[in-house]
Amino acid sequence: MSLWTRLFGSGQPEISVEELRDANPRPVIVEALNANAYGKGHIPGAINIPRTKVQELAPKLIPDLGSAIVTYCKSPT
Repeated sequence: MSLWTRLFGSGQPEISVEELRDANPRPVIVEALNANAYGKGHIPGAINIPRTKVQELAPKLIPDLGSAIVTYCKSPT
């Protein structure tokens, strides 16, 4: 499975905010926002990787690509 499909593939399960907050171990949270939207508000501890930069930045910014990854694509503000 490609990295793009792993992060943004269709058919991936959804997780509620409560499930995310209570997850143990906590998954890596990737916000697919542009820099402007990320600067206006984001989930604390989230890694920002705009969709256009996934192939380039994900291997550098996600500590363990084998860990659980939650992708968020809309600003929480």
